[in-house]
Amino acid sequence: MIQANRRQILFGFGTLVGAGFALATHGPTRATPALTMHSPRLLQHCWLAGFHHYQPQRYLHRCALDHAITLLAEPDNPFDARAVMVQHQGVKIGYVPRADNATLSDLLMREQTLLAKITQVNPYDLWQPLQFAVYF
Repeated sequence: MIQANRRQILFGFGTLVGAGFALATHGPTRATPALTMHSPRLLQHCWLAGFHHYQPQRYLHRCALDHAITLLAEPDNPFDARAVMVQHQGVKIGYVPRADNATLSDLLMREQTLLAKITQVNPYDLWQPLQFAVYF
């Protein structure tokens, strides 16, 4: 004869009820919403501005599709208070164009996490050498 104390019985009963509730509400193959991560959503797509000022011939060969880039707000920039600098592997390669930087600047100033990656490389066009996408 197996003996169990009250704590073991209640724990066992609670586990069975909890498992039944989870299966009834979420189904057997669906993950709990708290554990599900959302996939990144495209925020904007744009060309890199100012790349020709940062030694493009020495650096463009290092840039490739799907490489991650870093976006940094520059509120103290003397030319544009909403400037967003773009870095690749720690090297400044240009800026988000002024026409496209307002939303990104606001989000970065609020410390929102943004993901950015290179989506197109044009090695023979120094005015539009890189296109990138920004996700949140």
